[in-house]
Parts: sequence; structure tokens; C-alpha cells
Amino acid sequence: MTSDDDGSVPAPQLSETKRLLLAELLRRRSAQDGPARPTLVRSGATSGPLSYSQHQLWLAQELRPADTSYNIPVLIRLAGTLRPTALAQAFAAVVQRHEVLRSVIVTAESGEPEQRVLEAARFPLALVDLEPEGGSLEQRRSRAHERAAAAAGAPFTLAKGCLRAELLRVAQDEHYLVMILHHVAHDGWSTDLLMRELLVSYQEACGGPAAGLAPLPAQYLDYARWQRAWIAGADFASHLAAVVQRLLPLPEPVTVPHIITCLLYTSPSP
Repeated sequence: MTSDDDGSVPAPQLSETKRLLLAELLRRRSAQDGPARPTLVRSGATSGPLSYSQHQLWLAQELRPADTSYNIPVLIRLAGTLRPTALAQAFAAVVQRHEVLRSVIVTAESGEPEQRVLEAARFPLALVDLEPEGGSLEQRRSRAHERAAAAAGAPFTLAKGCLRAELLRVAQDEHYLVMILHHVAHDGWSTDLLMRELLVSYQEACGGPAAGLAPLPAQYLDYARWQRAWIAGADFASHLAAVVQRLLPLPEPVTVPHIITCLLYTSPSP
């Protein structure tokens, strides 16, 4: 095995025959695991069940309404010339694109929670001007941070939404974008995606090139419906049985002896 000029070891290359053989082995293993999962497609539904992870988060919020553990705050300082109207348009476009950001969770007649998609206009980007309140620039910045902290520390009522946002103006050339999202509709990985789409949508709203965002093949509600249907169906039961069969026979349980820990106390030197 030789090394590249930089000292790294090149990745091994498979011949065409070996690649075909590997693909066939993977296909056979997948077939042994049980039936393939159904295809996730766009349904166009505006209401439906929660995914299992959403249900857990909703239940945790219901049991502790004042809890803010699942709040995801995003605070961005925007320095320089900004067009608030264009940013509000970009924000509305992103919320329109991702239905989960404009969904609420309510209790259906069956007693089970369900998510319902509302219009993007129900979740506007409010502009709050802190300059008329007076004070120095540093004082206005401090008030902006205090306002953002208060928003991050306020619990969500998921029946009213899982997104709060406002744009704080502390000076003509300085703003703070504050977004608080609930984990039921957002996670850390999604923040980068949210910001990238917000940026290209803002550039388009300012007269720049079109955002060029491809239509989403499905929404999160579609995934929740797909997940529930798959797990409740016979295909999942067959898949689960195949996995259990591959795990059998289970090894004998390991008996761990009790361990007595002695704490030795050493008096300090005089």
C-alpha cells in the first residue's frame, strides 16, 4: 500500500465486479430484514397526527407547562444597512415553505393531539424599534439582549404555535433578529438550513437573484402520517419479527457481583 504525497493513505478502490457483488449482498441483506418501507410522498394534508418524537415533546410540555427546556433561541446581530420589509418578506417565505414552523398542536375530538397547519400570516416577523425609548447605543443593546432573554425564557403554548420572532432595531445600521422555536418543530441541525434559506430569500426580496429553492418533496406532517401508518401496518410487524429473529438467541445475562466501595478519610496535616 502506497501513500499520497501528503502522507495520507488513499482509499482502496473496488473493481466493477466487486462493486456489483457488494451491491447484491446489500440487496439480499435488506430483503432478509423484511419488506421495504413504503415511499414517503407529499399528501397535501393540513392536519394529522404527531410523529412519535413530537408526541413525547408535546406530552412533556403538557405535564410541565412552564418548562422552557425545549426552547431553541436564535439571536443574530445584523450590522449595516438592512431592509426590514424585505427581511419580513423573506421570513414569511421560509415559514410558508416549511409547514411545521406554522403548525399548532391541539387536542382532537378523539382526545389525541394533532398538528394543524396555519397560514404563514399568523406568524409575522414583528419590528420593534428601541430608539424612541432613548438612551445610549450600549443601553439599547442591553435592552435588546434583555428582551431576547425574556423571549427565550417564556414557555410555549403549543396550541398557539411553536415559533416566535421579532426584529429589534437599536440603531439605523444595527438590528437584532430574535427567533424562539420549540423543539417539537425544530432542532440544532435545522438552524443552519433555516438561516441559509432566510438569507437567499432576503436577497431575492431585495431584488437579487431568485432564491432557487427546490420544492420540498414532503412536509413533516407527511412524515408523521407515514411513520404512524408504517408502524401500525403489517410490513413493520414483519420487519420487526425479522430483526428479532436475527438477534436470537440472546446471550445469557451477565451477573455482576455486588461491589462494596470503601471511602478512606485522611485527616489533613496539622
